[in-house]
This record gives sequence, structure tokens and C-alpha cells, in this order.
Amino acid sequence: GMSTNYQGSRWNPANYSAPIHIGENCSLWITGLPNDITYSELLASITDCGRIFSSYINYPDFHAGQYFAAAKVVFFTRSGAHNLMRAGLTIRGRPAVITPNRIRVAESQLPSDHTRVLRITGPAGLVNVPALAQILHDHQVMYGLDRIIERDTTGVWNPDIEWRFASYRCQARLAKDIISRLLGNRVRVEYAPDPCGG
Repeated sequence: GMSTNYQGSRWNPANYSAPIHIGENCSLWITGLPNDITYSELLASITDCGRIFSSYINYPDFHAGQYFAAAKVVFFTRSGAHNLMRAGLTIRGRPAVITPNRIRVAESQLPSDHTRVLRITGPAGLVNVPALAQILHDHQVMYGLDRIIERDTTGVWNPDIEWRFASYRCQARLAKDIISRLLGNRVRVEYAPDPCGG
């Protein structure tokens, strides 16, 4: 089934519940979050669990009497979801409520080095945050941002940028494909470890 609140494509099979046992579900629904929580704050609070496939924050509708945010977090593996449920989540001193999401997601069959984090290196004229952000904007890549870490930016030829997206699905993977296609062998774009991983 599909959530009646879902605003995306109803024809995309990835948006329907997988025919799996609840114990195999990699998707979690987290409630009781601060109403102004950011992806950076949410994802920084998830440590030693597993690679995150996707995350989405659902901000409250104050007019509907909602005062807390919620989030859907999908891990690449069931063990990641299990680890977070076992560890729990406390943000700003308030424990969140974590339950299996009713729209079930099976474990990913993608290679284990695929993550929501990209490491981009190359000439400073190409590898800088404004230029890369413009490429994503021009290609209408909508993404949630965890954070961007710039390293070695004093060197002209080898800036190193770590771009932490909120999701692998439709964000990091798409950005990697677009940047690699446009800039070719002038830059190097590779997946980097997810800090949420164990």
C-alpha cells in the first residue's frame, strides 16, 4: 500500500510497501522530533548504526495542531535499522519514538561502498561549492543537505570536498552521475563512508 499523504509518484514501484516480513523492514518512522530540526542535526545523532539509504523530515503543520517533526529514515540493511531501534535516539534531551515504518523497504542489493556521501576532488576552478551547487541546481537535483566539508582548499589543483546528502536515493547517486558526466576525467567523484555507519 501507499500512504494517503504521499506527494510523490504513485507509479514508481519504489514508493510501495515491499512484500517482506516486518522483521526485514529497513525503514523507520521517527516521531517527537524538534519542530525545527535539520538534516544535519538528525543525521549527526545517528552513529554506529549503518549506511543510510534515504532520510526525509516531515515538518509539523501547526494549523493542524502538530507541534513536533517526524522523519522517515531508511537504511541500506536491516541491521542498520535494528541498531538504531536498539540504541534509541535522543535529540536536545528529548527521546524520540522509533517504530518500523508501515511502508516496508527491503534490504538494498547495491554494492557496500555506495553511500549518501560523495567525495569530489579536482581543479579548484571546477571543484568548489558554488560551482557544484550550480550544476545540481541547473539539473534540478532536489536534495536535503547534511553538511559540506571542504578540505585542502588552499591548493589550486587538489581541493577535496565531502558532500553529505540526506539520501543516497535520488540525491547522492544522481549527483554523482551528473557531475561525472559533465566534468568527466577532469574531476574524481567517488562514494565516501557514511558517518552514520558502524
